[in-house]
Amino acid sequence: MSSPSSSDQLPSLGDSWRRLRDALSFSSVRVRRDTGTHLFHVGRYSRVEGSPGECIESAFRAGGRRWKLFYYPNGDRAKRRGQACAKLMLEDWGFFSGIREARAEYRVSILGRDGEPVRSGAVGPHRYFPGLKPSYRVDVLPTPNEQSSALPLMEDDSLVVRCDVTVLNVYRESRIKWYLRNLLN
Repeated sequence: MSSPSSSDQLPSLGDSWRRLRDALSFSSVRVRRDTGTHLFHVGRYSRVEGSPGECIESAFRAGGRRWKLFYYPNGDRAKRRGQACAKLMLEDWGFFSGIREARAEYRVSILGRDGEPVRSGAVGPHRYFPGLKPSYRVDVLPTPNEQSSALPLMEDDSLVVRCDVTVLNVYRESRIKWYLRNLLN
């Protein structure tokens, strides 16, 4: 029996390599936490009245997305009358990025005269879809007693609501970027 010649082995090695290359694939994603802060100033706060469910809105950008903060000074429904709360809504549709939903968490704080949080609450992380009614509530000043005790801390009858939004963004990486990042680390 004669051994196969090297010229007979080359085509079979090439076919094996092609099959192996087609059987393997590679992809890489990175998750990054992008945080943005929005300060919402409400002047003449003592004159802000309204029935439960009425809110004051403020739009802003954070984590590469557009959001809307809803502040309910008298509660978001009749059963919560007198309990100030806040909700967040994803406003943009992600047309350019192709990403419709966002995974995010947020913290809402009432700031005192010194700019430090007097009271705060947090929600998250949750999936947000553009244009859907906000549903994850943060109780900022949950009782009338807390609201009245916060009024003396306000400067010039103004309330400053701080909203910190952290968006969990997923980025796709090319093979070259992945190798370079791991080479440098």
